[in-house]
Order: sequence, then C-alpha cells, then structure tokens
Amino acid sequence: MNSISIQRRDHQIFSKKNLAGVYRAEAVLLEQGVNMCEAVITRFNLKPILHA
Repeated sequence: MNSISIQRRDHQIFSKKNLAGVYRAEAVLLEQGVNMCEAVITRFNLKPILHA
C-alpha cells in the first residue's frame, strides 16, 4: 500500500503518502476509528441541553 486517503462528503479529512509497512487492515482500522469519532461528536452535538 502506497497511500491512505479518507474522504467525507467531497472533503479529504486524512491523507498520508509513501507509507512503508502499512497494511490494508491498518487502513481499515483507521477509517473505522474516524467513523467512531464522528459518531461520538455527532451524538454530543445533537444531545439537547436541559436546564432545571
């Protein structure tokens, strides 16, 4: 594998070239980590704020 690029809605959010010793499984795990972070951020952004 020579490079990794992760895109969301026409925006590149991560790119790395000239990778030595990086395997496809590691690239998949990296993308899954990005997806998990996005899910957490979205959850907190959509959570309503309750005032007593």
